[in-house]
Amino acid sequence: MALFLTLYAFARSWPRLCLGLGLGLFWTINVVYIAYDPSMMLKGIVVKVVFTMALVKGLQSASRANVLQRDLARVFE
Repeated sequence: MALFLTLYAFARSWPRLCLGLGLGLFWTINVVYIAYDPSMMLKGIVVKVVFTMALVKGLQSASRANVLQRDLARVFE
């Protein structure tokens, strides 16, 4: 939980990095739990899918924001 809160705190400065690390951390934790208890694979599948979709959508939005910011900088050069 502390790692996710830390990523949240730094997400305003480095959104793509924090979202990517959050996605990696989330799935690393899930893979470890699944290796320990295979029945965990299907438990909470809806939450896993929704959380993954939210992080991927966030990564897409952060990438799009970078492109728009770069384009806007070129307008005012």
